[in-house]
Amino acid sequence: MHEERLDYQAILVGSGTVLADNPILLPSENSDYPPIRIILDRSGKTLHFEAFKLFEHPEPIWIFTRSALQEEAPDHVRIIQTDDFSIPKIVDDIGQQGVQSIYVEGGAQIHHEFLQAHCYEEVITYIAPKLIGGIGLSAFSGNGMIDRETNLTFKSIERIGEDLRIVSGKVK
Repeated sequence: MHEERLDYQAILVGSGTVLADNPILLPSENSDYPPIRIILDRSGKTLHFEAFKLFEHPEPIWIFTRSALQEEAPDHVRIIQTDDFSIPKIVDDIGQQGVQSIYVEGGAQIHHEFLQAHCYEEVITYIAPKLIGGIGLSAFSGNGMIDRETNLTFKSIERIGEDLRIVSGKVK
């Protein structure tokens, strides 16, 4: 996944992923053109810049939020205040800034919202031959999967070590 980030102009997650995982959201290798890290944060939970590792790195971060800024943002952080948190509107706003490819890493609620809005070209799934018990998070959340069935077609299936990487796309 870390190398896959190099193939996109932006990496997008929700605030829940930032709060739970404290990720950096960068490729594992340096790049002359690192992706913009985008956070969807309706209530401003990630606007505490000293609390999260991703703010320690100078690569650009955009945060879409409804909240007012309580502290000054670092120079590499752009706060985009919006009341319209629909995925099509946010994708359009990102596109208006010249970004043509977004890698939506999650979490489950963000995945659900993108699928529900049909704002995707591909679904990339990794499967490991492991059974994990306990209370875990689903890859998708929401009330039911999506409002209507969506057929996908396999574009590629690749074995990476013991794992499978499956790329599916919309049926044309």
